[in-house]
Amino acid sequence: MPDLRLLPTDPAAEPATTVLDSGTVAFSIDEVARLLRINRKTVAAMIDRGELAGVRYARRRWVPAHAVRALLLMDPPEAGSSAVSSS
Repeated sequence: MPDLRLLPTDPAAEPATTVLDSGTVAFSIDEVARLLRINRKTVAAMIDRGELAGVRYARRRWVPAHAVRALLLMDPPEAGSSAVSSS
């Protein structure tokens, strides 16, 4: 899988980094949309439907980094998670 790069807002000041190497704890809806190459309304709808974890802080919505990594299957599901089949 190719590295998923996060592009800084000012490329001259900061180098590009990968999703795994960044110390980011949460991404904004716009950042997730840019990362997944989809519309920001689609990301908001995914949060509303429960397909993607979202956190509301004040008036902003954030997506935890572990949820993005799990969506991209970079982090395997945890043993106690409901995503693991029990059969």
